[in-house]
Amino acid sequence: MDFQKLIIVTGTPGLFLLKSHNEKGFYLESFDTKAVKFVPNAPGKVVALGNIDIATHDGPVSLESVLKKINTFEGNIPDPKASSDELARFFKQIEPNYNEGMVYPSVITKILKWHLLLKQNNISLN
Repeated sequence: MDFQKLIIVTGTPGLFLLKSHNEKGFYLESFDTKAVKFVPNAPGKVVALGNIDIATHDGPVSLESVLKKINTFEGNIPDPKASSDELARFFKQIEPNYNEGMVYPSVITKILKWHLLLKQNNISLN
């Protein structure tokens, strides 16, 4: 899957698939409801997963890389609602050098929710 077509919308839960766009905005299909909605152009409102990086002490790592590591992880993946400590322990196994001061538990929760949505919709990450 092209991570440039996997979209998040600021202030809106979930994950979307870019169906088309024009100069006025984007037509996005929700992975949850399968409904297509129009989102007008607004700076920073629509972000492709391919444009998101995770902060590490060695520099940024692409979200795509992190999701692929989660996808191939052989241990237990915690529920996105797990405790902050459990989320941090898990993420250390996925990305050992992540920057705890910049990658909050709420970010890890979002990443796990996106992973689940992709998995539930049979979106290949490899």
